Parts: sequence; C-alpha cells; structure tokens
Amino acid sequence: MVQHVFEKTGTIRAEFDVDCLTVDGNGAITVTGPISQTVVTPLGGEPYLFEEGQHPEAGLTFYPTDEQHQRRVGWNRTNPQM
Repeated sequence: MVQHVFEKTGTIRAEFDVDCLTVDGNGAITVTGPISQTVVTPLGGEPYLFEEGQHPEAGLTFYPTDEQHQRRVGWNRTNPQM
C-alpha cells in the first residue's frame, strides 16, 4: 500500500499486489505489481474508489540513505490505456 497525505486536499491510498522485487547495484529496492484499488478521501469527506475496475501496474522504489541521512521513496504507475 502507498499512501499520500495532502494537508489541504486529503489522502490517496493505492493498494497493490507485489509480484516482483529487485535490488540494483546501488542498493535501491524496487517492488512492482498491479494496483488492486485506489481509495481517495477528500479532506472532510467520505472515501471513494478511484478508477474502479482498472488495475494498472505500479512501482515503488526505496532508495539508499543520501548524504543528509535521509531516505527517498519513488512511486510510479503506468497509463492503463497504453
């Protein structure tokens, strides 16, 4: 599950089924798989399913600690029409 919390607009939560895990030469770990559902909760509102029935491929990459001792996470998904 990947969740983005936006202070002024609400929360987006994408749940996906991991089908692949890789580690590159620099130590970045990437997991990929299809999104099972995306739930949007507007600030002060009720949650609802976004793009119900669509299951695009998603990727989540955990990067090694940088010079400031902080970790980054990258997130991407494919266009379901392509």
